[in-house]
Order: sequence, then C-alpha cells, then structure tokens
Amino acid sequence: MITCGLDKTLNVWQVVRTGSKVESLFLERKITNNVLICSLVASSFQNDLVIIGTKDGKIKMINIDKGESYKTISVS
Repeated sequence: MITCGLDKTLNVWQVVRTGSKVESLFLERKITNNVLICSLVASSFQNDLVIIGTKDGKIKMINIDKGESYKTISVS
C-alpha cells in the first residue's frame, strides 16, 4: 500500500492480512521531497513504479525502490 500526505512524502507499506482483516502494517520505505500530491496510481506495467499527479500541473513517475523520480511530464 502507498500513502501520501501534505508533508511531500510517499510511504510504502507492507500489509499483512488474514483473509479480509488487516493484521499489521510495516513501513518499508519513505520517499521525501516530492511535490504536494493530489492523486496516485500504481503502475500495472512495472512493479516498482508509481505515477503521481501534482498540484503544480506535473505527472511524475517515481521509482519506489530507489526513491527517485524516473520521469516528469508537464501537463499545464
């Protein structure tokens, strides 16, 4: 699971489940210094890539294993 917040941080969590019940969450990695996020989409074509839309009109592809921006596209 990936969460994001107003502190410009993406958090990648490991979710431990038993059936439909969540047993625990473990923080796997924290990715900081990204622009304030307004949406987030997990990539279906690459496991380590998430795509975020930012309030400053950009789409960023973030490599969650390295914690780095892979590509930035301006859309505004």
